[in-house]
Amino acid sequence: MDASLVVGVDRSPDYFTLANLQGENAQVFVVEENGTILGAVGCSFRTVLFEDKTMRIAYIGGIKIRLSARNGMTAFRLMRAVSDFLLSGDARFGVILAMKHNEAMISLLSGRAGIPKFHLLKTYRITYLIPVFRRRISRNLEIRLCRPEDLPELRRLFIEFYQQFELSPFISESHFDRLLAQPNFSSENFIVALRNGKMIAALSFWDQSGFKRTIVEKYSGVVKAVRFLLSPEGEPITEIAIRHVVFSEGCDFAVRDLVRFMIAQNREKCRLFRFGYPDSQLISSASKGFPRISIPVNLYVAFRGNDPEKDAMIRHLQDAPIWEDLSLH
Repeated sequence: MDASLVVGVDRSPDYFTLANLQGENAQVFVVEENGTILGAVGCSFRTVLFEDKTMRIAYIGGIKIRLSARNGMTAFRLMRAVSDFLLSGDARFGVILAMKHNEAMISLLSGRAGIPKFHLLKTYRITYLIPVFRRRISRNLEIRLCRPEDLPELRRLFIEFYQQFELSPFISESHFDRLLAQPNFSSENFIVALRNGKMIAALSFWDQSGFKRTIVEKYSGVVKAVRFLLSPEGEPITEIAIRHVVFSEGCDFAVRDLVRFMIAQNREKCRLFRFGYPDSQLISSASKGFPRISIPVNLYVAFRGNDPEKDAMIRHLQDAPIWEDLSLH
């Protein structure tokens, strides 16, 4: 069952937590009028891998505009401020995620009045799984929660797996270890799949309710038939995000059992399970048997106008798999 919905993200109780998770040295810009904040946008920096070399890039996110200011210049003023700030720094380029059908944002990113033009790189699909049914897990694999003795093998699997992605932050084992210090996230957030005693796949899940709430603004399509199972429009939904999915070569079949195990463990307290991953085909196969709601989001990139390698780098990124932590959106 495919359907769609419109959602918004409430960063209560601390707007800055999510900004700091999306990168390092986070900065937040606001538009204020007569003591009232009309809008805000954040940016941060990341050290990532690009063609097997480390590179510093910028991430722009968290654009929030007060409803009364959405028809004015607030969004433009925010993007102009963050663009000027990033152009004065050393980031090679900047990326931003936006809803695919957000026409106002698409217009803003088209390049005008001092704001660099943003180029479309990828369209991801953030998929919400509805745990209406209980699904069986294969008996051919051992699926269980991660144990402390699993961490060395889990680190190795992460580093090897993310080598196939451009813009991956998993450069060394220390970068994996930083995950375990993030809010409400630890080794207990990992589920592993073993075959003949060897780890072949893993999944991480994340309850983000302590710093991020998803508000359903509108249900549409056939999802209306099951909305009685969900939260009312305008109310936050109880959800868990599937954050990482990693697997050894040829072992993507294990992801479906990992997803089913995780849902079985948490279905009594959560109405939705949010699954964002660069490969939409893997999401489709791993979520087979569950009703789902899908939201397309676009990843854009902007360079300095005088970067001689801009066009070649854009083409390369459009053709290559790109890692983005979609659980943070």
